[in-house]
Amino acid sequence: MIHFHLSDSRNYVGVQKQLLDLIKAHLPEGSWSESQSYTEGKLNFSLFINQRSDVLMSHGAADKNYHFRKDADDKTNRLNHTMGRRHLFVPGPWLQRRIAASPALHFDMASVHVVGWPRLDPLYDVAEKATVTNGVGAQRKRILWAPTHDYARRGKNEVSLSSFPEFEPWLELLAQSHDVATSLHPRNRKDKTPTGMALAEADVVITDFGTIVYEAIALGKQVIFPSWIIGDRIREFLTDSAEHLIFSEGFGLHASSFDELVAMIDEGSKMDARSMAFFDDYLPPETYGKSGKLVADKLLGLV
Repeated sequence: MIHFHLSDSRNYVGVQKQLLDLIKAHLPEGSWSESQSYTEGKLNFSLFINQRSDVLMSHGAADKNYHFRKDADDKTNRLNHTMGRRHLFVPGPWLQRRIAASPALHFDMASVHVVGWPRLDPLYDVAEKATVTNGVGAQRKRILWAPTHDYARRGKNEVSLSSFPEFEPWLELLAQSHDVATSLHPRNRKDKTPTGMALAEADVVITDFGTIVYEAIALGKQVIFPSWIIGDRIREFLTDSAEHLIFSEGFGLHASSFDELVAMIDEGSKMDARSMAFFDDYLPPETYGKSGKLVADKLLGLV
């Protein structure tokens, strides 16, 4: 039987419920259980690296060096020690190859499974049907600012890698000619519900380096990074990660100023083929809308 080892995290309760519900929908009745503890004799699945489990799928789609986190001694990798973890589920081949090739991790290609990203499932069809008019006939692009949280900080000066709250002053200017909405990370707001319809209905997404990046690109949105705010920080503190590569190689649309960001929006700038190839490798199009079932089938195959 499959057992979902739940976290009691207040910040991620909405994300956890959403992801697990999307997986459970494809599991036979009576094939799973759940609790906030590890259960012997079952295939334990978790979304958080600190929890003991047989199978781990991160609660976010972004790399962020999540699988390379160390214990308090800063020597032992959390994936490798006595948690009994045997399998990892990742969005796509890029992260699969990175983990399997790492001498620091005890996983090979056969134990790292590509499953896509379940949160895309309910958004995929909605995004294709979403209207881009503002309800009165005029064409106004819908812009969503969806920064990652400012909780994770790096360096001696505790530098935040998020564009929150630094980008806030620019929102009023954008609102003069566009419909602007904000979806802060659950850590930075009282409502812990994951970003959903606002992402599906947006035309343009301004974001940093989290899950929203990959979701928005998969949904066909114009994604713009406010690199004049966060670019140097990400290149310095997220070494080796997919997000470091995005900023160091210039994958996607990177604005070096607010004026350039506005020009990209107004001109409808698009990613080049090189960038698209990277993002397709990170989160494969063939998994879009099907990930919940892919995860469920993989779990059933491992029981």
